[in-house]
Amino acid sequence: MPVPAPSLSAPPMDLSQARLVLAACPSPLLIADVTPAGLDVLAISPLFRRFVVGARHPAGPQPGEILALGGFAGLEQVLEAAINDPTAQHHMELPVGDDPTWYDLTVTPVSPDGTCRQIVVSATERIAVADSQQDRLRGVRRRDAIAAHSTHLGFLVDSVGRMHSCNSQVHDALGLRANATAGESIFSLLHPDATAAAITWFDQVRGAPNASLVVGDLGFLRADGTYVWCDASATNLLHDADVAAIVVSAWDITDRRQREQRLQLAYDTDPVTGLASRAAFLTRLDGTIEAAHQRGEEVCLFVIDVGGLAALITQVGLAAVEGVLVTIANRLSQLGGESAHCASFGNGRFALAVTTSTGTGTMTGAGMAGEIRRAASAPVRVKTQHVHLVVGVGQAVSSSDRVSPADESARELLWAADAALRH
Repeated sequence: MPVPAPSLSAPPMDLSQARLVLAACPSPLLIADVTPAGLDVLAISPLFRRFVVGARHPAGPQPGEILALGGFAGLEQVLEAAINDPTAQHHMELPVGDDPTWYDLTVTPVSPDGTCRQIVVSATERIAVADSQQDRLRGVRRRDAIAAHSTHLGFLVDSVGRMHSCNSQVHDALGLRANATAGESIFSLLHPDATAAAITWFDQVRGAPNASLVVGDLGFLRADGTYVWCDASATNLLHDADVAAIVVSAWDITDRRQREQRLQLAYDTDPVTGLASRAAFLTRLDGTIEAAHQRGEEVCLFVIDVGGLAALITQVGLAAVEGVLVTIANRLSQLGGESAHCASFGNGRFALAVTTSTGTGTMTGAGMAGEIRRAASAPVRVKTQHVHLVVGVGQAVSSSDRVSPADESARELLWAADAALRH
């Protein structure tokens, strides 16, 4: 280890103090007073003698000997710089030997009165410096790995998901302080709905060196409690000594996800009434029929057709007729209780499904059909007049003892209700 550098304004050491410092310091060391004739050596370590070339004695300078600056090959400039500028430390690199060992030398002037009265020269073998530089290089390579593998958010995580570091995009996108994620689990940043899939994905990556695997729809928690939704890839570089991590890169799909949700909502929802669309209704009806069969119950399906809309549009306009359809949708939605669900198929056609006890479906259907007809055909105020609508209702009841695929059952039940409406 190098000797701790003295204060630039410390008092010069005497011979006994210099010897104590020399005895305590295992590193190459020279302590000398600066005199008009040269350097008056107070203490010099054996290894430091190897730095001196052309001194008076082959063994190198001895304590008490006056050395001219020219006796130090390669040291003259830095020693002269220390004498000329006693207000700062001075540094240089020096090779020693035929197969040179490199040393970093630090020259500290001691100048309590502003003039260089003594110098302390300490040396550190470059092995330690090389280790430090290697650590810095490893850090650089880690950052390079993030930059190389990351499209947007970049993380370096260990084999159990603890984050070593992340790039600036993470802090910017998530609103986190620098180093706020160090040592935390990457899974702590994820939306609860995405955690299970992320753990499975991470386990697959951990077991596949050099492999890059992709996962979709990971929600990363922002500091404000909202989420950035991303697709992500992970590359296993745990075996790389310079990286020793899994590199996770994620790209923001929040806008795309919101567009997809809007499209899905448009697909699942009738734009006029806000009720479920035909496709969404059939998907739900599949599950309703399957669940009812498992419980030994029946499902009554009603198809409602509101007639005369084309003529009504001619009389009062499209916007007014859309208001009529919204009124009917609201009336139908209130029928059937909690077990019922309603849909709009467009062009004045609606559907209503109700779950009933086994054996009561037909009776329930007959009563419900009349109730539906009364609710849908009740007068609707349009501008200054009340409009009376013609409403048809067709019904069908699922069989509790029939075993068939759910997707087929829903369509068959709808076909049966349509057929009843036409007759």
